[in-house]
Amino acid sequence: MLLCSRESISGLCRGAVHQGIAAVTGPYNYASLQSVLSSVRNSGEKGMLLILDGILDPVNLGSLIRSAAAWGAQGIVIPKDRSAQVSPTVIKISAGGTEYVRISRVTNLSQTMVLLKKQGYWLYGADPDASKDLSELNLDTDIGFVIGGEGLGIRRLIKKHCDVLFRIPTACQIPLNAAVAGATVLYEVIRQRIFKAKKLLI
Repeated sequence: MLLCSRESISGLCRGAVHQGIAAVTGPYNYASLQSVLSSVRNSGEKGMLLILDGILDPVNLGSLIRSAAAWGAQGIVIPKDRSAQVSPTVIKISAGGTEYVRISRVTNLSQTMVLLKKQGYWLYGADPDASKDLSELNLDTDIGFVIGGEGLGIRRLIKKHCDVLFRIPTACQIPLNAAVAGATVLYEVIRQRIFKAKKLLI
C-alpha cells in the first residue's frame, strides 16, 4: 500500500469521484459460459442466469450486476458487441457485485441461447407487450431471464429463441428501465422458491 495525496489519487482516477482510496488492476476477467454452467451444476442448485441483450448504459449494467448478486443469480451473459462492458464505472455501480456474480461475454447471443436450452434452461424474455404475466411463470427450474436494451427492448431474433415472453404488470403506463425490470424478475424467482420451500416444510 502506498500513501499519497488526494490530488494524486484524483489524477489516477482521471477525475472520477473517489473516497480517498484507489487500486490499479488489470482488465476484468470474464468467465467462460461453460465454467458458469459447471459451477451451477456442481452447486446442486437450480440455475438462475441473466441474459442481457443490448444494455448500453454502464449504470444499468452495474445496477443489474448488483441486483443479480443480491438475489443469488449465478451468472450474467452479455454480448461482445452492442453492449456495455465491465468497466470501472460498472464495477463501482455494482457495489461489489462483480465479485459475487460470474459474467460471461459471448460472441453470438443467439447461439448461446440455443446452447442453454440444450442444457435444460428455460428462457424467459421480458416484453411489455406479452400477454403472460411474470407471476404466471414456473420459476422452479433452471432459468435464464432475457432483458432487452434501453428503449429498444429484446431484438426480434433473440425473442425467437425465448421459450416464453412475459410482461411485468405495473399500476400505470410508465415503463420500467432495464435495471428495474431485471431486479423485479430476480426477486420474483427468490420469492417463489422461498415460498415453495416453506410449503414443503409444513
